[in-house]
Amino acid sequence: MEDDEFTSQLLTFLLEREKYTVHLAKDGHAAQAFITSHDPTTVALLDVMLPFLDGFEVLRMLHAQPDWQKSRVIMLSAKT
Repeated sequence: MEDDEFTSQLLTFLLEREKYTVHLAKDGHAAQAFITSHDPTTVALLDVMLPFLDGFEVLRMLHAQPDWQKSRVIMLSAKT
């Protein structure tokens, strides 16, 4: 889940080149909708600073879903 267009495109390109299937959510609400309506992913990349719901809120929501609890999560941030 990444709201920056350039970063989203770059990550999508790099991951698809390695044969990963990529689903993109541009804000916390879109991430919430994806989590509640899709099977769990192997890996989730979460931006710390997402609009509406931040990455930590999305992470708590993700871990609250029993099927998603084993998904690996990588948090991304432009903050120092």
